[in-house]
Amino acid sequence: MARKRKAGDGTVRQRKDGRWEGRVVIGYDDNGYPKTKNVLAKTKKECVEKLQKLKEECGGLKPEKVRPEMPLGDWLTYWYENHSKPKIRPTTQETYESRIRLHIIPEIGDISLNKLTQNDLQQFYGRLKKSGRKRFTDKYGEGLSDRMVRMCHATCRSALEKAVQDGLIRVNPAIGCKLPPKKAREMQVLTREELQRFLIQAKFEGYYEVFLLDLATGLRRGELMALQWDDLNFKTGVLNVNKQVYDVRGQLQISTPKTKNSVRKIVLPPAVVAVLREYKKTVDSRWMFPSPVKEDCPITPGVVRRRLQLILEHAGCKHVRFHDLRHTFATLALENGMDVKTLSAMLGHVSAATTLDIYTHITDDMLADKGIDYREACRIFCNMLHSDSEVLLVAHNIQFDLLFILEMFKRCGMVPKAPKLRALDSLTVYKDRAASPHKLANAIEHYGLADKVQNSHRAIDDVLALYEVTKAMSEERDDLTDYIDLLGYNPKYGITGRKLRQITYMPQSYKLGCRLPDLMNGGGSCE
Repeated sequence: MARKRKAGDGTVRQRKDGRWEGRVVIGYDDNGYPKTKNVLAKTKKECVEKLQKLKEECGGLKPEKVRPEMPLGDWLTYWYENHSKPKIRPTTQETYESRIRLHIIPEIGDISLNKLTQNDLQQFYGRLKKSGRKRFTDKYGEGLSDRMVRMCHATCRSALEKAVQDGLIRVNPAIGCKLPPKKAREMQVLTREELQRFLIQAKFEGYYEVFLLDLATGLRRGELMALQWDDLNFKTGVLNVNKQVYDVRGQLQISTPKTKNSVRKIVLPPAVVAVLREYKKTVDSRWMFPSPVKEDCPITPGVVRRRLQLILEHAGCKHVRFHDLRHTFATLALENGMDVKTLSAMLGHVSAATTLDIYTHITDDMLADKGIDYREACRIFCNMLHSDSEVLLVAHNIQFDLLFILEMFKRCGMVPKAPKLRALDSLTVYKDRAASPHKLANAIEHYGLADKVQNSHRAIDDVLALYEVTKAMSEERDDLTDYIDLLGYNPKYGITGRKLRQITYMPQSYKLGCRLPDLMNGGGSCE
């Protein structure tokens, strides 16, 4: 089936007499009703060309002409082009445009904006679920998936909410619609035996380094393909993840990752660094994984996805998505003792709550294997916080940890009773005392504690390391009490997550010799 035209390009259809008809909105009359012009042609190609010429001559839809009586399809076109499209990535634009032109406009686009009802939308969603699929019906059936129905609803709701804000309609009819239940995509994880067979087969087919690196880091497919040799420091093993590659209508695009948390540094295992060092000798390109057919271009994400399926088949493994390799990495990391906080940072998640939500079944199973019920663990921790005297919670980046703890309690349906809970962020203290970088591992080295503790990313090891670092800070300078309930943040990136009531937030300079408590008390500026 031929692709539908983009929103704003007009509509093209074949009449019963065999001719093709094109229609485009050229403006609105004094009553707010749309004015349209039509073209006729013998072929579709000719019709599209005539319609494009007409659109150029007439200037198309003008923002000042929007009216409550305009068709929903015209409002969607205006809303998308002027309010939604400029804020979203090209790949997201494709999905929005597809939803609008394939499903929404053909079904309910002719209904007046101010006459659209909740019942109209509810019936529309029902039709999508029953017979909304336009392509591949022989393979997937006639109805759209629950996820696609929900996405169409989200688009309608956002567009209609803007209409409410602009005073075109009084209420949003999309609010309150009953939708198919939200279902998480099934997570597939390769077993250790499957991983061994998979990597052997990948080496045989020439894709060993690609998949080894992904399984060692959990990088997203676009992040992996965008890697360049300058992103890897072979001496330290630090890999900089600062861009992603994606395909837009057959053209590769390079951009920053999806969130600020996705820009991150990952320390690779020495064995992986050694493999990449040998692999680099065979690559004559700035790209770590260059395209074999296009000069100065990385492998396209689609090629790697298809190659994955072939290797899985040849290795006798179950078929998984590329994103499931990321799940495989995370699962193995948790099973080997990595704490959720560290894993969240490696995966580039917005917060540890996201990581906990995705991999809750893994953490729950791990606790069960140890004979500990998750709710019981939460109850014990709640009791530890509950005290008539002051309780001091110490963490390295306490904003991250507190939000994680609150999410954990929320999952358990518990509210900690800690009326005198205080917080000390060792990261804020360390930024005032030492040069960047400021990770816990750097603090361990700075205070000469490498022979006492280890930075293994296991929760118990991090606790012991934090105890020794805090103790060393106290011995170095007697001012830790000045930092209680005080958190410094990088003004360039702002505060991660929501603010907590008991915490005082202040922008923090990295200039040595400058104390944040002094600034809080009116001690001048560090700039």
